Amino acid sequence: MKRVLITLVSMLALFNPLSADTLDGMEQLTGWAASGDSGATATLSQGSGSAGNALKLDYSFGSGSWVLLGKEFSYKDFSGGDQIKFLYKGSGIAGSLQVQLKDADGSVFSKTIPSVTNQPNWTEIALSFSGTSPDFVYSYGGDSVLDKTKIAQISFGVSSSLAGEGTLDIDNVRLFLSNPASKMLADFNDLSSTNKFGGSSNPLVLWPSSGACTAAYVSTVTYSGGGALELRYDVSGTNAWSGYYTELKNTDLSNTSYLSFFVKGVTGGERFKVELSVNTIFVRVHSYVTVSSAWQEVKIPLSDFTGFISSSASGNLAIIFENNVAGATNGPTQSTVYMDEIKFYQPGAANSVVETIDTMDGEVSSNGKWQKYGQYSKVLASVAGSSGLESDKAVELNFKLLETSPVADRWAVMSLDSHPNLVSGSVFRFKYKGTGGRDDIEFKVSDSNDVVFRKVLYHAAETSNEWTTAEIPYSELAYFSGAGKSLDMTKIKNIWFAVAKDKGASGTVYFDALEFVSPEAQSIKGGSFIEKLDVPYNPISPNDDGLKDKARFVYKLKDSAVVKFEIFKLSGESLYYYEKEVINDGNERVIEWDAKDKDGRRVHNGIYIYSFSAEGYDGQKDKINSIIGVIR
Repeated sequence: MKRVLITLVSMLALFNPLSADTLDGMEQLTGWAASGDSGATATLSQGSGSAGNALKLDYSFGSGSWVLLGKEFSYKDFSGGDQIKFLYKGSGIAGSLQVQLKDADGSVFSKTIPSVTNQPNWTEIALSFSGTSPDFVYSYGGDSVLDKTKIAQISFGVSSSLAGEGTLDIDNVRLFLSNPASKMLADFNDLSSTNKFGGSSNPLVLWPSSGACTAAYVSTVTYSGGGALELRYDVSGTNAWSGYYTELKNTDLSNTSYLSFFVKGVTGGERFKVELSVNTIFVRVHSYVTVSSAWQEVKIPLSDFTGFISSSASGNLAIIFENNVAGATNGPTQSTVYMDEIKFYQPGAANSVVETIDTMDGEVSSNGKWQKYGQYSKVLASVAGSSGLESDKAVELNFKLLETSPVADRWAVMSLDSHPNLVSGSVFRFKYKGTGGRDDIEFKVSDSNDVVFRKVLYHAAETSNEWTTAEIPYSELAYFSGAGKSLDMTKIKNIWFAVAKDKGASGTVYFDALEFVSPEAQSIKGGSFIEKLDVPYNPISPNDDGLKDKARFVYKLKDSAVVKFEIFKLSGESLYYYEKEVINDGNERVIEWDAKDKDGRRVHNGIYIYSFSAEGYDGQKDKINSIIGVIR
């Protein structure tokens, strides 16, 4: 088995065209920390890199024997923003859309939007996780505080009290920082009577002789997002009036200058007044727009609300429908009005994108980041994205909730783990230079199960201060510690650079440009017997969605030969074996592997070695060894 691993290193260089993805450019010290064993000292600073900056490690072994430089890669820092935005659509049953954030200690914060997952059109949702009344609230696990600097997972799920099936599509998940000069009072996406200032909302309670108004939060008629406010009113009686209010909760609005909202009526021509604080501070909406049966934005300067104190907005915002009341001009006395996105803002102020968490543009079977869980999550697939462009993709969760299951168990989820997923790669690459003794450099990597693998570069720490590039194939990483003997490349947690004492007592080492290198689709030329070997799907995604479920090895021989094909774990254990005598007829042939071992069990996510050989009747042989990735 060792011969297979040794051959793999050379074959990677010969046959795999490579593209690099940056894990850390080492431009900042953020996240990196240095330490040493008893008697050793290690100091981390920033130095000049091969391009830009590098990490500079000054060390002295003293009575110790090693120093360590490491970074935890397993969490995303959301502290630069206060809300996430995404687009969704769905089909099938009208289930509840639930979005969850989980932090490092397992605290789960959730937001549930009921009865919206059958929305046929792409709809954008913004959900806040900071502020006085965040959308995400503590659900379970860990503690009741969301650590925004260490977000471990973001999940999207569908649940329903009814049995049924359907799809949920998610696209373009982004982290936003809301502008303090733009304050959303209510977007109604959660179909709740509590607004984003934390205030309650209700129809106005009126005398029996006055009009009537009913309020509902609907997902069927919206301007944007998953909900809108529906107001059905009847003020047909003489001097009748009715309305709706939502509390301002003494919010400071002094850095805003406008109130805006979107409105449409069922018949058109509906009229109402808008009050702030008390009923003597109001404007009439028809002074700004004529309500029609199409959505329109209403923009009202706060200065038009004479006497309104914006520094501490007490009281309510109210919508009042009137009939024959002094100063009012009647519209329809019975109708329905829809409102959406009520906010206070400063012109020119806008939310800013902090980070695009995932565009979802890669095929699910190749990006490997999104995972499904729950017994009713059937398939994850890449589908057309929200823009309609051919290059734009979204991730689709197919689900089927069974009648035979308890209501509480009828859910299906797709989740994005913050751990870097390196399964599409084959090689770690970084640059380093050093002065001091000819000490050893150890490269270590661990997964979310705290299994550690390493590679030792002997006598490497002294390079006469010249930059050197190290390339470490995954196959050369050897087990070091932990409960398991395999490294889960889909969930990388830590990466360390260690300097171990050998020839020197102290020194300086610089590290720069940490990358993982990805093999492109392989087309490998052989020798005297193998004309070519094509591997069109690498990595594969055996999740039964019909896309890249099996690895295909397409080969063509130059002469008749005995073909042998074998799949190994990185440890050398054989998982699959195929052998066949092939009479050469000039045609291509295919070997397929369904990511199962000899006992028919689906293998875990990770990197595997394949060996393909063709041996002639005279004993001469061609052999190709390389790697295949598996992602679900």
